[in-house]
Parts: sequence; structure tokens; C-alpha cells
Amino acid sequence: MKGMLTILVVDDEPLSRQLLTFELERWGTLIAASDGNEALWLCNATNLIFDIVITDYVMPHLNGREFVEILRAEHGTLPIVLLSAVQQSDDLLDWCKRYDVICLEKSSDFTALHSLCARVAEGKTLEFGAARR
Repeated sequence: MKGMLTILVVDDEPLSRQLLTFELERWGTLIAASDGNEALWLCNATNLIFDIVITDYVMPHLNGREFVEILRAEHGTLPIVLLSAVQQSDDLLDWCKRYDVICLEKSSDFTALHSLCARVAEGKTLEFGAARR
């Protein structure tokens, strides 16, 4: 591993948020937000600079799509992974491609997520399609 990461985890379900944080703690500093509004505040009102953002898709107040669209407009090319428990439709995959977001199925297998964190830690860019399963 080349460098430690600062990772923003966004999920409205406390258990999912805790599981992600626990699973990814070896990659560096993890900051958790309970929804898109809190995550935007963390991105804009603090001195934190995130290396990667991992967000849930279905959330109240500001869902994953809305959060990502605002984040992209304000923070450009920040690597973003969208975790979805709903079936990945063509519409969602088209949206992910347009916003250069990697969409992963939300599951208890974190192999693809670890692979993406490793790429970021090695200084490699993430591109749509880098790990969709």
C-alpha cells in the first residue's frame, strides 16, 4: 500500500455505516455521515480532504444520486463509489457513466471495494467500470 486514505462513508443505516467503517479501517481515516446533507457539510465546511467517497444510493433527505451530482459540481474528479441494494438498471448505469461513478452492489463481500481502495492508495485513478461486481 502506497499511502493511507481519508475515506468518507455515507449511509443512513447505522449498522451498514458501522460495517463499512470497520471493514475499511485498514485503509486509513474513515469519516462517516448519516446522509447526503451531512456528507456535503463535511466536504464543504471542514478542512478535510477526502481521497474517496463511498455512498449509499437510497437515503432520505438527499439520496445518493442527488448527493453525487452536487459533489461532482463542487469537487470535480473526486473518486466516488455508489453502493446500491437495488438492482442496477440501465438508467442507473448510464447515470454512473455520465458522472464517472463506480456502482457496486451492496453486499457483505467487500472484495471489490478493497480493490478500489487499493487503486486509490496506489495513486491510480478510478474510472467507470473499474469494478462493477
